[in-house]
Amino acid sequence: MKRDNIDRVKTLIIEFIKIMEDSLSKEDLIMIINNFNTLNIKFKNYKITNFLFLDNTVGGYNPLNNTLMLDINNFESTIYHELFHVASSKNYLNKILISGFHLNKISLNNSKHTRSIGIGINEGYTQYLAEKYFSNKKYIMSAYRYQVNVAKLIEEIIGEYKMQSLYFHANLMGLINELSFYNDYDKVMEFLTQLDFLHRKLSYTNINLKEKNTIINIFCKVHVFLIETYLYKLLEEIKIYNLTEEQFNIKVLNFIEQIPIAVESKKVLYDEILTHELIEKTIERICITNDRKDVVKII
Repeated sequence: MKRDNIDRVKTLIIEFIKIMEDSLSKEDLIMIINNFNTLNIKFKNYKITNFLFLDNTVGGYNPLNNTLMLDINNFESTIYHELFHVASSKNYLNKILISGFHLNKISLNNSKHTRSIGIGINEGYTQYLAEKYFSNKKYIMSAYRYQVNVAKLIEEIIGEYKMQSLYFHANLMGLINELSFYNDYDKVMEFLTQLDFLHRKLSYTNINLKEKNTIINIFCKVHVFLIETYLYKLLEEIKIYNLTEEQFNIKVLNFIEQIPIAVESKKVLYDEILTHELIEKTIERICITNDRKDVVKII
C-alpha cells in the first residue's frame, strides 16, 4: 500500500512540474526545482486526529525541513494544494520561513513560530492556483472559499502575471509594495492581519454573539480595503488610459459583485458583511477626495 502511494505521488509530482514548466517563466521555476530535488515525503493516517479534533486534514507541508505529509488513505484531493506550498517556499537558515505570501519568524530557543503574517492571503491564493491549474484534471477538495475569493480580487488589482511571479518567489514584501502603490502601507498591513484573523476564526465552530459581531466588523474592514484599493487603481487608470465614466462604473460594479454579502463557515452565518451603505460611503469618500465627483453615483 505504501509503495503504491509513493509511486502515485511521484507520478502526480511529475505531472505538477510538467504543467508548471509549461505555464511559468524560467525565473519562476527556480524554487520549484530546488525544493522538489530535496523533498521528503511522509504518510500519516489522519483519521484518528480528525475524529478527535473534528477536523478534515489530509495533508500538510513543513518548509522547515522540506517535508510533504500526506494522508495514507486520501491524499489526491489536496496534493496539488500542498505541492504549490512546496513550489513557493523558502527557508532562511531556519530563522525565517516564507511560503508564498506567508511569513513565519522562528524563535531560536524553541523553534516555535513567534511571528506570522499572510496565512490568509496565502492559503486563498494557493487554493486558487490548485483549482486554476488542476480542477479540470482531478477532484480538488473545496477549501478556503472566502480566502480564495479575496485572493482573486487582489490578483485583479495587481495583475495575474505579477501576482503569480511574486508567489513563486515567496515575495511577500513585493506583494505589500504592489498594494502600497494604490493604498497606504499601514492599511495594507492591517488588511493582511485582518484576513489572517478571519482565516483563523472561520475554522471555529463555537462562536458567541460578541465574537460574531467582531468578525462581521473585520469582514467589513477587509471589504472596504478591497473597494478602496481597486478604486485607487482605477483612478490611476483614468489618467493613463482615459477611462470614460461608463467604463469606470462598469469596472467598479463588476469588482464589487465578486465580494460576498454573506459567508457561512462551520454552520455559522456571517451576514451584512457588505451593505449598500458601506459601498456607497466608500465610493463617495474615495472619489470626492480625488476630485472625481462625476463618477460617484455608481450604484
